[in-house]
Amino acid sequence: DLNSETKLTYTVSFSAMRFTYTGPALPAFLPVISNIRPTATPSPGVALSQRAGFDACTLPSISKMQTWWNTSPYWIYGLYLGGISYPAPPTCSLPDAAWVSAVRQQGWTFIPTWVGPQAACSAFKNKMSGDPVVAYQQGRGEAEAAVAAAARLGLINASHGTVIYYDLENFGGASTECRQAASSFINGWTGRLR
Repeated sequence: DLNSETKLTYTVSFSAMRFTYTGPALPAFLPVISNIRPTATPSPGVALSQRAGFDACTLPSISKMQTWWNTSPYWIYGLYLGGISYPAPPTCSLPDAAWVSAVRQQGWTFIPTWVGPQAACSAFKNKMSGDPVVAYQQGRGEAEAAVAAAARLGLINASHGTVIYYDLENFGGASTECRQAASSFINGWTGRLR
């Protein structure tokens, strides 16, 4: 809600975004699980990049990904791992380990993303609890499911891990209680991933 819109009257859309770490966030409602600062060198399996990337709901074929690799400015693919709020086939599709392996051999890197329950006050069908204590536990459970999906795809193993993003959609105009529950959920998510 930083674009001065009135009661969600405008839509802001994007197909790619860049995150810049500016320091640890101060807890808005509940304490942060830990105060781990990123090291200068990312852990194995994690890379810092400023190259262009894209994602797609319908998984491109391996040959189409090769064409993209050869002819586009893109180097990174936003890889959806699943989650209860990710649209089911035939609307969208998910990769298997063979697809990930083949595309990785082409040179692609990934932004693994989990699309689980959305804010309790959102209009989405699958919602997290409005109770911060329950939402925290739900966040931990979603992290475990996302890690299992990443492991099945070969993105993590005993020697290296990966960053996994949580796709939490806009729930602007939310009450303090709803924001507290969403914050608690994300604290559970990040704490369990770590």
